[in-house]
Amino acid sequence: MKIGEALARKKLLKNKLLELQKLQRTTFFVEEGKKKEADFDELSGEISKVLEELRELKLKTQNANLKTFVDWNAKNISLAEAILNIGDLRSQFAHLDKLEDDDRSFGNRSFYDRKTKDEVEYIPQKTRTEIVELKKKLEAEKTALDNLLQNTNWQVEI
Repeated sequence: MKIGEALARKKLLKNKLLELQKLQRTTFFVEEGKKKEADFDELSGEISKVLEELRELKLKTQNANLKTFVDWNAKNISLAEAILNIGDLRSQFAHLDKLEDDDRSFGNRSFYDRKTKDEVEYIPQKTRTEIVELKKKLEAEKTALDNLLQNTNWQVEI
């Protein structure tokens, strides 16, 4: 099984788990004297099997991610590091996105100094256009790394 297949299977199993848990939750109470719609213990057993398969797939993909290396930015990095890098790029992008949307960064920047009572003008270190350009670079890097990761996931056996 390839990493990509394992990830797709994990997604299916997570959905199945949610469905089983919802069924267990919604059928927990039964009207006295009536037949139960679903048996709590049977559902618990099915949930345990799904969790066990999920755990096995997670361990196998984790192991493959640590042992598989790709060339990125003139470095040889593991898939695990590539995944962390994608998360870091998303975080940086989100930070710049908030900075760009913050009116204080590009709107009124006059403030009164509490001690001197004088009006002080603050200017941003980057223009809005420069922030947009930084975001474009981060997005392009994230997309390229994500594509490399996706391609590798469909080539590597777990």
